[in-house]
Amino acid sequence: MEEEDDPFGMFGEDDSSRDSDMAENERSRISRSMVETANQKTRNGNGILSTPSKGVVSVADTSSRSISSVCEWSPPWPKPVYLGPMKLVKSLPYGGGRGYIAERDLEPGTLVLLEEPIVAWPTEQLGRKLTLISVLHILRHSNAQALIHQLEHYHPTKRAVDEGNGDSDHIQVANMMAVLRQDNSEKENEILEIIQYASLKGILNRDRSDLSCTDVIRLLLCLRYNGLESGLYLHVAMLNHADQPNCVKFLPTPEKKYSEVRTTRVIRAREPLTISYLPSIVSHASRRFHLWEQHRFDIGANVSPQLYEMELVGFQLPLSSIKELDDDAVTSRIERTVAEMVELYTETSEQIKGNPNNSELWDSCKALEQSSLQLCSEALDQLQNNHHLLLIACLQLHLDSCDLVQRDPCLPSSQRLSLLCRLILTAHPLLAVQERFHGPDHFELASTHLDLAQALEEVLSLSPKQLLLLQLDGLSSVGAYAALEYKSRKEFERIKSLYPHDAEKIAGHSQNG
Repeated sequence: MEEEDDPFGMFGEDDSSRDSDMAENERSRISRSMVETANQKTRNGNGILSTPSKGVVSVADTSSRSISSVCEWSPPWPKPVYLGPMKLVKSLPYGGGRGYIAERDLEPGTLVLLEEPIVAWPTEQLGRKLTLISVLHILRHSNAQALIHQLEHYHPTKRAVDEGNGDSDHIQVANMMAVLRQDNSEKENEILEIIQYASLKGILNRDRSDLSCTDVIRLLLCLRYNGLESGLYLHVAMLNHADQPNCVKFLPTPEKKYSEVRTTRVIRAREPLTISYLPSIVSHASRRFHLWEQHRFDIGANVSPQLYEMELVGFQLPLSSIKELDDDAVTSRIERTVAEMVELYTETSEQIKGNPNNSELWDSCKALEQSSLQLCSEALDQLQNNHHLLLIACLQLHLDSCDLVQRDPCLPSSQRLSLLCRLILTAHPLLAVQERFHGPDHFELASTHLDLAQALEEVLSLSPKQLLLLQLDGLSSVGAYAALEYKSRKEFERIKSLYPHDAEKIAGHSQNG
C-alpha cells in the first residue's frame, strides 16, 4: 500500500503549533496503519470458487415489474398492526409464488406495513446463521402451539413437503431439505431432543400429529428462508428480496416494538413490493453467498441490467458462488475492511458519548477520518469504477467520520475548514452513486444532502475561495457552489417530507378502527 500525503494538508498549512503538526503526522501514520491492519485481516482466503450444486433453481430478479394475473392468498394469520394498500398473492414467479403486490399506484414514503415480530431471536443466534437452536426457541415460546400452526403456511409449506408432486418448485424444496439433512446429519440426537420436547409440551401439528424429523428440518428451512435480522414475522416475511428493493424495512427500537415498511420509489399497481434481506450494500458475490447461507435461495450468477455497471471491477464482473467467497477478491477485501472500520467507528462514537473531553479519543476520531478517506481513495483505485456500489459504503463511512470529528469542541478553525472541504468532496460523489443505486427519493439521500448543504453553507461564509480549489465537475464559481447548497437543502426538505414520522398515529387509528 502506497503512503499518501496527509489529507489534512490538502488545503494549505495549519495555523497550529509545531506540536500540533507532529500530532497530525502521528495521526496520519496511525490512519495508514489502521487501513493496513484491516486489509491484512482480509487476505487469508484461499481464493477457491465453486460452481452451484446441481438442481439449484436460480431465483429471478425481483425488480419492479407488474404481474399480469393475480391469485390472492389469505393465510389464517392475525392481522398486523397496520396493513397498507397492498395484497398478498400466490401467483409470483419467485418466493414460493407468494408475496405482496401494490393494490394501486404508490408514491415514495408510503407506509405499507407495521408489524411486531412473533418471535425475537435468542442471543446465541443474533447475527449468525439460524440453526436448530432457533427451532427449539420457537417450541419454548409461550405461544408455541399457535406459532407451529402459523408456520405451516411459511414457504415451504408443510403440505408442500408432505405431498410433493414432483414439479420444479417441489424439486427445489426437496433439494433444500436434503441439504439441511446433510448439514445436520451429526445432530440426530439434537433433533430427537426437539421432538421429545414438543411431545412433552403437547405441541402438535395442525392435523394433530406429532412433530417428526421432517417437520423439524422443514421448520429450520422455513426460518432460513423467512427469518430476518430483527426476528420472525408473518407479513414482513411475505415481502420478497430484491437487490434493488422498492421498499425499506426500519428495525424496531426501544421506543417502537414493531417493524415499519415504507416504499422508496414510485410503485405501480400490481407491482411486487420488495425489501433487501441483507443489512448492508455488498457486491453480487457476497449477496449470492450470504443469501444462500442465511436464506437458502440462489440469486444466480447473472446480475440485473440495472446493476451490471455498478458491479464491474476493471470492466469485468467478478465470479460468484453459493458455496464460497473469494476472500482475496477486491470486493471481499473492501467489504471486510469497511466492516472493520465501521465497527471501530461505532466503538469510538460510543466512547466519545461517555467521555467527550478526552483529547486522545478525539485524536482517534481524526485518525479514523483520515483512514476512511484513504480507504475511499484505494477502493476507487482498485475497483476502477467511479460508480461501483461498494463506494456507497466507503464514502458513507468517511462522511460519518467527518460528522464525528466536527463535534470536537477543541477543533481548530483551520482544521475544521479543511474537514468541511473534504466532507464536500465526499458527499458530492456519494449522492451520485446513492441516487444511481436507490433512486432519487430514497430516505438515505436526505441525510447526505443535508450534510453537503450544511458544509457548503459554512465554507461559503468562512472562506468561499476555498471552494474553488475543490474543482468539482461543473462548479467553476462561488455562485455555482451557492446554487448547489440551495439545491441540496431543498432536496433534503423534499425527501424528508416523503417520510413523515406518522407511524404511531397511523397505528393508533388502525387499532382503534
